[in-house]
Order: sequence, then C-alpha cells, then structure tokens
Amino acid sequence: MNRYRRTLHIPAGRPYPFMDLTNPSLDFIDIARGMGVDGKRVAHADEIVPAVQEALALEAPYVLEVMLEGRVPAQ
Repeated sequence: MNRYRRTLHIPAGRPYPFMDLTNPSLDFIDIARGMGVDGKRVAHADEIVPAVQEALALEAPYVLEVMLEGRVPAQ
C-alpha cells in the first residue's frame, strides 16, 4: 500500500480506505458458517485448548476466533 501511495504521490499518514476490520464489526464465525465452515469464538484462555481439540477432531475446515485481552498463561 505504501508503494502504491508513493507511485501516485498520495501523502503518507492518511488512513487506508476499506482496510479497517473494526468498523463495521465483522463476525468471522457467521461469515464462515455462511460459507459452510463451522467455527467457534472463545474469549477466555482456558477455552482455547478444548476448542482446538474440538476443531481438530472434526478433520474439516474450521474457524477458531480467539478474543483475548492481557496475557495467556503458559500450558
């Protein structure tokens, strides 16, 4: 994107249009399900291992969205 901007002499520091994945908010699990792919969202560190095991057991495409803040404890 920066190379493209330099080529067209577009000033740096301006936002990249259509590159913001927070507004509008996207529900990646619903998007995946709309394409026939199962998925799950986890919000706590203790949910990650069981969710990964569940996903691997399916032996199929799967979207695992991990929404965490702070540190994840070592396992």
